[in-house]
Amino acid sequence: MYESANEIQGGMKMRQLKMKYKLIVMFVVTGLIPVLVLGFLLSNRVSDELEMNALNENSTFLSLKSAEINEYYDGRRGDGRVLSATADVFEGLEALEEFGAGSSEWQDQYVHIDSLFEVAVEEYGFRDIFLTDNAGEVIMASVFQNELEGNDLSDRDYLISSLSGEQTWSELFYSDFIDDYTIVLSTPVFEGGGGNQVAGSVNILIDQTVMDGIVHNGVEGLGVSGDAYIVDEDGLLLTNTRLGEYSEDAAMNRQVNTEMTRALTEAVAQGNTEATNTGIYDDYLGNAVLGSGGIVNVGDTMGALIVEVDEDEAMAAMSAMYGMTLTLTGGVIVIGLALAFYFASLLSRPLHTIVSQAGRIAALDLSQDMPEKLVLQKDEVGDITRALKTITDSLRETIHDIMTAAEQVSSSSEELTATSEQSATAAEEVAKTVEEIATGASDQARNTEDGSNKGLHLGEIIEKDQKFMQSLNESNVNVSNTVQEGLVIIEELAAISKESGEETKKVQDGVRNTHESAVKISEASSVIAKIADQTNLLALNAAIEAARAGEAGKGFAVVADEIRKLAEQSTQSTIRIDEIVQSLQGNASHSVDVMGRVSEVLQLQREKVHETKAKYDTIAQAMGDNEARLAELNQSGSEMEAMKEKILDILQNLAAIAEENSASTQEVSAAMEEQSASIEEIANASESLSELAQHLQMNTARFRL
Repeated sequence: MYESANEIQGGMKMRQLKMKYKLIVMFVVTGLIPVLVLGFLLSNRVSDELEMNALNENSTFLSLKSAEINEYYDGRRGDGRVLSATADVFEGLEALEEFGAGSSEWQDQYVHIDSLFEVAVEEYGFRDIFLTDNAGEVIMASVFQNELEGNDLSDRDYLISSLSGEQTWSELFYSDFIDDYTIVLSTPVFEGGGGNQVAGSVNILIDQTVMDGIVHNGVEGLGVSGDAYIVDEDGLLLTNTRLGEYSEDAAMNRQVNTEMTRALTEAVAQGNTEATNTGIYDDYLGNAVLGSGGIVNVGDTMGALIVEVDEDEAMAAMSAMYGMTLTLTGGVIVIGLALAFYFASLLSRPLHTIVSQAGRIAALDLSQDMPEKLVLQKDEVGDITRALKTITDSLRETIHDIMTAAEQVSSSSEELTATSEQSATAAEEVAKTVEEIATGASDQARNTEDGSNKGLHLGEIIEKDQKFMQSLNESNVNVSNTVQEGLVIIEELAAISKESGEETKKVQDGVRNTHESAVKISEASSVIAKIADQTNLLALNAAIEAARAGEAGKGFAVVADEIRKLAEQSTQSTIRIDEIVQSLQGNASHSVDVMGRVSEVLQLQREKVHETKAKYDTIAQAMGDNEARLAELNQSGSEMEAMKEKILDILQNLAAIAEENSASTQEVSAAMEEQSASIEEIANASESLSELAQHLQMNTARFRL
């Protein structure tokens, strides 16, 4: 819990640091610490590599030296077989056996054999080559004639095997006359150079110095402390060491007991010819060495070849590397801290300028531009500067657009208010005209009813005329009077119909004007809707730019959100206006249709009135000619009866038309009432829109451009 509190407190302190110091800390954490870790890992890696290279070099030398030793002893086997198969050798043994040691034949062969062995000794560095007969007696020696010739060596194991027909290496043994340890390769000599009968043996004598030279040759290439030696299965030295207290008279006298010899002598005892070992251990002197060991054959004796070099010498490069790494790391730290301070200062200065500009933007101050030097930079600071410049320019453009849109909305709302007032005035005029039409329709209905009653009365008169032909003169006067009255009524009806048509025409024109005003209102509403959409889009863009600005754009985000809400309210108002205008257009269209039908009915009424008047004229003429056409009275009575029926039909049609006119005027009156209500709602919406525009202008006035 305490550690967690410390971590939180440390994190808070880190967050409270200035950007300059954060950059320095970041550079140290991400730059210098990895350099230190990398230096440490690199040192360990190089140390491991140096150790591995030294061990590999030892192992490589061991492999080469093992091959060289095995090849040397194998080569001597070949030398022995070549010498034993030489004609001078086997022919000399045959001459000795046949003619004896004092014969000239043997003496001649002795000279040839001695010359041959002398060349071999000089060329291959042998200590001596001697020849025995099949009984094991030395009959000839190239170097140590006095010490060897005449000696019976038949009891020697290597000679016993050789005279049995098998080439054999002796074990290492001490030679008195040489005064050193030596090894002998004994090769059988067969009669005729290739038979099965052994005539004697050729023996190559190799001393300890030769073996030391083979083992030590080239080991100094591993280093000044490089050493190599061979031990047997008991750890007994078969060669001297190159350095140290075992460099002389140690072979066959001293044992070496180290981690390496213990591992390899066990393998020698088991006859494991493939065993190898590599590692760091203490040598027989107690010094730490890098050593490698493997199995070799010294003649027929299996031993362990060990190659060593002091660890201090092998790893000397590592100490130098540690010093160089420490020096380089210290230099990198000093240079890194200097660069950290320099670059932190270099980066923090433009960031301070950017933060100041962001603060001005947050305070709605868009009057200052970003420094051109920062804008032209190609790094992330330049990107941020250009982004803030883009935000500032976009905000300026957006504010200008919003101001322009607010002015347009205010102007459009004023135009809409004026249009609404004109529409209201036109609606009132239309309502008055409709009332007049309604009054005319009522009068027309009453007159039509009177005409219908008169027509019925005329029919009664015509019937009476048929019944009372005798009182024709008297009735004729009544008929004439009645006809005159009918003509007067028809004239009045025609005048009323004409007046009704003219008033209907006025109503139709007023409705058309109302419809056109509604279309203008719809167009103005569409303009307002577009302005509101544009304002909403500008507010959205402003919100996006504010979001990009982060904390610096919060203040502008609030203003942008308020502008967006005003734009949404404007959109809702224009939608309501469109609905009202659409309703108004529908009512106006319906009124236009109704007034069209009324015009058609009035036209039909005028035609019927004209026909009625014509009929009455015919009746009047008939009554004027009644005295001259009494003879045709019966026929005229029938015609009058027919005319009566037609007049009644016409009057009934006129009554129906009058009823339709009355209903139509009622519908027009109701539509005009709805239109007046719609116009009033439009006026209210226009006032709200004007208030929204003023509020929008007040918000945009907060910006300093």
